[in-house]
Amino acid sequence: MIGCVFTCTLAISMADGRDKMARGFAPTDTDATSDWSVLIWLVGVGLAVLTIWRTRWPELLVALSSVAGLLLPLDTAPALVGLTQLIVRRSDWRPWAAGVAVSIGTVGSVWRDSRGTTSESSFWQIITGATETARDPLPWWAVAIISALVVAATVGIALTIRARREVATYAERGAAQAERLDAMQDDLARKVERERLAQEVHDALGHRLSLLSLHAGALEVNAGDEQTARSAALLRQGAQQSMDDLRSLLSMLRNPGDPDVAARVPDLADVPTLIDESLTAGSPVVASVYIDRTEPLHPVVSHTAYRIVQELLTNARKHAPGTPIRLQVNGSAQSGIEISTANRMPADAPPYAGQGTGLVSITDRVRQVGGRSKVWVDQERAFRVGAWLPWNPIADQEPRP
Repeated sequence: MIGCVFTCTLAISMADGRDKMARGFAPTDTDATSDWSVLIWLVGVGLAVLTIWRTRWPELLVALSSVAGLLLPLDTAPALVGLTQLIVRRSDWRPWAAGVAVSIGTVGSVWRDSRGTTSESSFWQIITGATETARDPLPWWAVAIISALVVAATVGIALTIRARREVATYAERGAAQAERLDAMQDDLARKVERERLAQEVHDALGHRLSLLSLHAGALEVNAGDEQTARSAALLRQGAQQSMDDLRSLLSMLRNPGDPDVAARVPDLADVPTLIDESLTAGSPVVASVYIDRTEPLHPVVSHTAYRIVQELLTNARKHAPGTPIRLQVNGSAQSGIEISTANRMPADAPPYAGQGTGLVSITDRVRQVGGRSKVWVDQERAFRVGAWLPWNPIADQEPRP
């Protein structure tokens, strides 16, 4: 496009200058005429080259080309190009000022050209049907009409380009607003679904946990022996803790971005609490937990590790109650987080039960952060689970409760 504009403008300017030179717009002396021709040619070439930077310096292009159209036998094609750019890109006073300058320059250029009396000496005489035979110069009103048509055509083209760009801009803005509206509607739908789910969970589980806590408290008070009272107390405390966990989960569902809710999300620092709960419930746990926190652990990974340890201890207590549990948790920024558990399987347990809901949940959590897990039974019928988590999540996922 730049090359085409450059070539066309250069050709018009040079041809116009050459023809007008031939008609006597220069001194009659041969050397002076030659120098004058070179000067006009250089000015035409300079204006043609300047059109390459028409978007950067349109005001300069308009000013120089309009002045050249008045003082030299050159047309104002470069000025018309600059005027187009100003109308397309500006909305202030500059297009108006440029329009006045281009109009004056165009009138001067057309008037000079119209002084030619033959088709060989005037471009506009060709348009109006002149032949090689001499005829009268164009009247003033023809010069005015031609100049007005040239400027009007330029303005019309520029306004058309500007209108198309504005339509394209408005279409892009409309598409962006529609996309934001769809995102807001999706967020609202998710929020409504979270609120509905939170309400259902609160009404169902909250009611049953409160009844469980109430009956456990009554059993603790009326227990006939110390062992029963202690078991009832543990049951009541477990129900109360479950109520607290339920409220925390409901808060997370309703306000996932709340920093207070995020601060209550458990992480690896709460693993000792899980171990104490297992010991209190009567399941011996031999634990080894070592985390090198020289570099900060990503909160998503920390929360995921906590949930995996919680699920592993829960599974061991459920499927092998009273059996000692071996728990190891090691981690550093270089090696990631390694979690493993081992417990003896009861004599009546199936040889391998790797499709339980808890193990599926562990596998899902590990996959979310880009880790890996393994479940197997060794030769001594010890049920083992191993998981590895990266120090920073590979997949951009949020922690799940």
